[in-house]
Amino acid sequence: MTTTPLLNVVIVGFGLSGAGAANALSSTLPPTHRLICISATEAAFYSISSIRGAVTEPWGTKTTVDLSEEKFFGMGSRHRIVVGNVVEFGRNHVVLDNDFEELGEGGGRRIEFEYAVLAMGSSYPKPCRPPPDQTSTTAVTAYLETLQEAVKNSTSILITGGGPVGIEFAGEVAALYGKSKLITLVHSAPRFFEGAGFKPSLGESLKSQLIAYGVNLVFGTRLDTGDAETGKLKEKVTYDLGDGGVIEPDFLFKAYGSSPNTSLLNSFQPPILDPTSHRVLVSPTFQVQTLPSSTSQSSPEQLDHIFAIGDITNVDETKLWAHSQFHGAVVGANIVKLIKDPQVTSLKQYTPGAKIIVVCVGPNGGAGQINMGIVVGAWATALAKSRGLFYSKFQSLYHA
Repeated sequence: MTTTPLLNVVIVGFGLSGAGAANALSSTLPPTHRLICISATEAAFYSISSIRGAVTEPWGTKTTVDLSEEKFFGMGSRHRIVVGNVVEFGRNHVVLDNDFEELGEGGGRRIEFEYAVLAMGSSYPKPCRPPPDQTSTTAVTAYLETLQEAVKNSTSILITGGGPVGIEFAGEVAALYGKSKLITLVHSAPRFFEGAGFKPSLGESLKSQLIAYGVNLVFGTRLDTGDAETGKLKEKVTYDLGDGGVIEPDFLFKAYGSSPNTSLLNSFQPPILDPTSHRVLVSPTFQVQTLPSSTSQSSPEQLDHIFAIGDITNVDETKLWAHSQFHGAVVGANIVKLIKDPQVTSLKQYTPGAKIIVVCVGPNGGAGQINMGIVVGAWATALAKSRGLFYSKFQSLYHA
C-alpha cells in the first residue's frame, strides 16, 4: 500500500512569532499537510527576560525553553521541529546546512514546500540574543551567569544607547545594587523616546526614575566603543562624555544595533526587501510582495504562498511581541483558506498595532505608552510587566 507524501508548510525561524504561527497552524492544517519548523537554536530564547537574566541570578534560568516536538505538537504528531540553518530560500524550497533524510531530497538538506512562513526575527547585541555558539539552555544560562558575576564585581558601568534595552539594563542594575555602583547611561538623542508618536511625558517619567536610583544620564553624546562587546572590559579605557566629564568603566553594555535578519533573502528574485529598511515587503494578509520596478509600469507581484511575520516585515508598527503575537493567527487562517481553495480572494487582513511601548525600570518601576497615547507610570508598569515579564506567557507559547 502506497501513501501520499505529506505536503510541507515550512516556518523559517522559531522565535516568538514563528512559534505563534506554528500554534495557529498545528491543529488546523488538513491531514494532507504538515509543519516543518526550522529553528537555528536548540532552545527557544526569551529576549524580554534576558536583560534581567544578565543581572540577577534567579532570572538567569528564565530565558530559555528546550524545544520539544512532543510537548509542542503532542505525541505521534506528523509535524516536525528541526534545528539547523537555512542557507538557501527559493520560491518553493529551502536548503538546510544539516541532513534530515526523512524530510526531503539530497540527504534531507533540500525541502520542498507548498507554503512558507518567514519569521527570522531580528539581531541584537548580547545578551538580548544569545551568542551564536551558545544556543542551548545550559550554554545560555552559563553565559548569563558570567555576566551576572561581571556586573556584581564591577564598580563603574557604562551603557551606550538610551532605547528600551539601555534603560531597562540601567534599571535592573540600579534596582539590585542601589547607588553602590556608578552607572552611566549615554544616549545620542536629547531625550528618551524622541521619535514621532511618543509623548514627552513617557521619557520624562523614565528619566526621573533612573535619576532617583542614582543613574548618571548623558544626553546628546554618541560614544564610539569600537569592537568592545558587552561584558567586563579587558583593559581600562577613558571615554569623553562630551559634557566636560570622562569615565573609566570596568563594564560595558551595548544597547544599540538591532537589525532584521533578512540577509537570507538578499539574493531572492525578484527582490522582496525594502532597500532602505531591509525588511520584507508584505500585504495586509502578510503575503510577500516584490519590490516595484523603477523601469516597469506593472504592479508589484504578490507571492501568494509565501508569508512573512514579526520583526522582519515592513508593517508600520512598533516591533514588539505585543503586536507580533497576533501575526501568526492571521497567517494560519489564510494558509488554511488557501489550501482549501487556492482561488479564494477573501483572506484575513491585519491592522497594524498602535504606537505603544512598555519599559521596565527594575521589577517595581517603569513607564509606558499604551493605546490612545495614554502614558502610564511605575505602578501600572510594574503590575502589567515589570514584576513577571510575561514569563508564564512565554512558557505557554512553547508548551513548556
